[in-house]
Amino acid sequence: MRYFLSVDLGTISVKVTLFNVKGKIVSIQSGKSEYFIKGDRVEIDIRKYWKLCLSLIKRLIVENDVAKRSLKCLIFSGQSDTLVAVDRRGLPLIDGISWLDNRSKEEAKLIFENFGADYIHKKTGQFDCIPTWMATKIFWLRRNSYDLFKKVHKFLNVEDYFTYKLTGNYITDYTLPSDSLLMDVNKGKYWNEMLDFIGVDEKRLPAIVQPGKVLGKISEKIAEEIGLKSDVLVCQGGLDHAISMIGCGNIQEGMCSESTGGALGMCITWKDKPEVSSIRNLPIMKHVLDDMYYFFPWSPTAGLVIEWYANNFFPKIRKKHDFYEKLNEEMLKKTKPGSEGIVFLPFLLGAGSPGIKSSPKGLIYGLRLNHSKYLVLRSIYESIGFMIKRNLEFLEENNVKIREIVTIGGGAKSNVLNQIKADVTCKKILLPETTECVSLGNFILCAVSTNVFSNIREAIEKIVRYKKIFSPDVKTLEIYKKNFDLYKKLIELVKHLQ
Repeated sequence: MRYFLSVDLGTISVKVTLFNVKGKIVSIQSGKSEYFIKGDRVEIDIRKYWKLCLSLIKRLIVENDVAKRSLKCLIFSGQSDTLVAVDRRGLPLIDGISWLDNRSKEEAKLIFENFGADYIHKKTGQFDCIPTWMATKIFWLRRNSYDLFKKVHKFLNVEDYFTYKLTGNYITDYTLPSDSLLMDVNKGKYWNEMLDFIGVDEKRLPAIVQPGKVLGKISEKIAEEIGLKSDVLVCQGGLDHAISMIGCGNIQEGMCSESTGGALGMCITWKDKPEVSSIRNLPIMKHVLDDMYYFFPWSPTAGLVIEWYANNFFPKIRKKHDFYEKLNEEMLKKTKPGSEGIVFLPFLLGAGSPGIKSSPKGLIYGLRLNHSKYLVLRSIYESIGFMIKRNLEFLEENNVKIREIVTIGGGAKSNVLNQIKADVTCKKILLPETTECVSLGNFILCAVSTNVFSNIREAIEKIVRYKKIFSPDVKTLEIYKKNFDLYKKLIELVKHLQ
């Protein structure tokens, strides 16, 4: 039997997943990545990250007795905007500068002042300029470490660097640089005006191809190191959010997938390019499907707020394996929808979309002496639903009709949270058979590229399944409407208290 290997290069961990030709998960290996944090600087030892990745791949192959000739294809996808700067030999000159790094605030300001919000959005789909984006990091190197800047042969994302290590080619795809400010998202090509402004030639960036493109065969050196033959194909992956949309079947206009991990990310498939879109307060990114785009509402905190709650209210027992299951059981017994008027603003690291450029603080409103910690938990769950609803409401006010929501990520494992999301948003919540949607999306790209399926749509029809649907409870409609209206008023209040 033929096998396919997906590597998900996440911020917190690397996840390596082995699929059989039918799209079933055979085995998963994962390991945690390490960052160096000092002030605004967040860096990763890219050499150690690469070694971690190789060791996980090798362990998975050995433990599952994968015959050398049976692995058909390998693919990387994951985080964007973590800068890897390499010399002419392909060696990293510095540690990787993480997308979490904020050292380039001044450079972000200069870019924003030069191009303006409307023009940046028209070209890149981003409505603001923040230090996260790759262009600001490259500009920082040029302004603050020019001797090093001159030595850089290629400025890469992590996936680009790992693909180079496997194939010897400097390649990226059009989903990874979608939020970098380096690419004209409308054309899927580099934005020359931005390159000129930050002082980098296009030759120093990886070539842009379509996700799923076969890039060649794995190098003999790496194949020998991890126990494979050198006839294994390497396919181009992409940005984890975009790839997860393929893995959960989000390819129809108006379909939404949301991931409640530490942060909240939402992907809504749409047809309009940024240059013709009238919606300015949400990022618009390049979809894996060549003729489609997607809105990307987000918030820096979602699951992190639940973790904050557990650390502070249940510090001694929160690490027990069944902690959240029992906690949710108690919450359901002791609380009702609406949390007795408690409304939580979950902005413990500031707020995200739609269009909030300030950093409002978190808030618990309506707390009384007779209220319990379980009511606070329910109000946190409801606040995650409110964040989703606020973005959906904004889109629907701008004539983007949302059909349904697919839930993925760690939060999708909680039926309690899924039902609250359905009740708050008044939308059906679909739970896929597998929530490993980045990995499944990687498999689909590989399978299409190697002619297992004729195209992505066919693959999704045959592989992606939903095991449960959470429908809104009409009895909660009025109470959640009341609390959601209050939630929006509190956001405006807190913004003016900064």
